[in-house]
Amino acid sequence: MEQIITVYHQKKQIDLEYNIPDWPGEHNRQIRVLFPLNMNEDAKISYDIPMGVLHVGKDELNMSPQGWAWDGTYHQMPEEIRPREIQNFMTANSDGFGFTMSTNVVTADWIDPNRESVDYPVISSVLLSSHKSCHGEGNWYHQKGRHQFKFSITSHEEGWKNGFHFGVAGNHPLNTVFRKSKQNGDLPYEKSFAKTSDPFSVITTIKKAEDDNDVVFRILETEGVDKDINITFYQEVEEISKTNLIEENPEQLNQRGKTLELKPGKNSVETYKFK
Repeated sequence: MEQIITVYHQKKQIDLEYNIPDWPGEHNRQIRVLFPLNMNEDAKISYDIPMGVLHVGKDELNMSPQGWAWDGTYHQMPEEIRPREIQNFMTANSDGFGFTMSTNVVTADWIDPNRESVDYPVISSVLLSSHKSCHGEGNWYHQKGRHQFKFSITSHEEGWKNGFHFGVAGNHPLNTVFRKSKQNGDLPYEKSFAKTSDPFSVITTIKKAEDDNDVVFRILETEGVDKDINITFYQEVEEISKTNLIEENPEQLNQRGKTLELKPGKNSVETYKFK
């Protein structure tokens, strides 16, 4: 395994890359990256999921998954299930500070997986696991071949909100293009295609409408609070309506201009259509 560590001087960030050039597929092996934290065991753990943020011990389903398994119904309670599937990051917060791990790996945990488990939180991620399927006649997941994994870590003031943007940004790097010749134009040095006045009302989609040439954009409210926000576009909007997720049943908002006033509800996913 090759490990590359990048420490930044201008910002509080450490990147870690792990390259496995040719995993042979040895059975019953698990490779993890672990970050032990100098925090109390009651640290608050949060991680982002599709269209939201989950807070451990608070937001899990309060019933067993049920369904069907090889030996009967799935009976384990969701709060007991680990590792968890994350979208971009996991963050731990306690004792006046926070730690956030952003990664392109799908799994994360906060409990020490070792036999002599420690009490303090250990943020970890499973890189690969070469075990047999839980199905009685299932195959081995040998994971042979080349693998690459990326992590970015930082510390910050206590609170999951202080790590939210870092956690998401790690999987959305800024791509730059260098132009050798001078480019004429009157655009300012900084210009947004679209921006929101609220840091936790996330624009998740801007696309062409399904049935016509209008533009559709979608907003996710992640803080769990009813909001009054402004959305600013680089061009003026002539007409805007609120629709459902499949762009039907438009409700006219009677607004126009570059800046629009919207009212996303807490934890909502709202879709708008405009000309």
